[in-house]
Amino acid sequence: MRTPVVTFATEQGPLIYQEDFATYFHFQNPSMRGWLLAVMDGHRGRAVAEFCANEIENLFTPDKPDSMEDTLRNLIAKLNAKTSHFDAGSTISLACILESHRKVVVAVLGDSPVFVLDTNGVFHQSPEHNARTNLGERRAAIKRGAVYENGYLFFNDGDNGPQYGLQMSRALGNAPLSRMLSREPEIYTIENPKWVLVASDGLIDPSHWNAEYLMSKFKAHAKYCATAKMLLEYAEKEGPRNDNTTALVWCREKR
Repeated sequence: MRTPVVTFATEQGPLIYQEDFATYFHFQNPSMRGWLLAVMDGHRGRAVAEFCANEIENLFTPDKPDSMEDTLRNLIAKLNAKTSHFDAGSTISLACILESHRKVVVAVLGDSPVFVLDTNGVFHQSPEHNARTNLGERRAAIKRGAVYENGYLFFNDGDNGPQYGLQMSRALGNAPLSRMLSREPEIYTIENPKWVLVASDGLIDPSHWNAEYLMSKFKAHAKYCATAKMLLEYAEKEGPRNDNTTALVWCREKR
């Protein structure tokens, strides 16, 4: 009998602070059972990421398997309502693995990646809400009033001048940038997952210039059900991490 397993690893790296937060837990009710994995990559402070890590399990209310996309959308909406006044900000990426129904529901707000290898060998990569790498997201932010310069989005409120820059076009918190940010996650479902990774962008490439190469390597690791610790060790060998790095991995089979 296959026994699914979840592994977790995180490193502060050379930074003097840790703004990555994660939470994961098993859930079960009469209609389904599974795991919820969540990673938050904070910026301008840890307040939003830490708040989400502490509150997700309390706010997560799974009902029916067919409505899980709405459940995750409502969860992020609740977190947004509770953090929109924070000056600090955070990404949030969720993977709800329904083991009883052999599918995973993914929700992404920001650029913390989610990768899924399915039982057919197809490797699925989450969208990236980063203005530096996603032209569509950059254009949408500009329409909301943002200015793009040197890889960052800025917002000029007219009174206080341009606010601080942010690569993300979607995020929680960041009250001074509220008018340029989208709070709407992208949510989708993948059938028959074999291996699921939820991570902060420090695992891949914080500069977002070498991400394609590393993602191809992670695809190879996924086929062997690599654990979170193994992925952090591999990323470190590829080059020093200049960011906080966090990984959560679910695998259908114990390695």
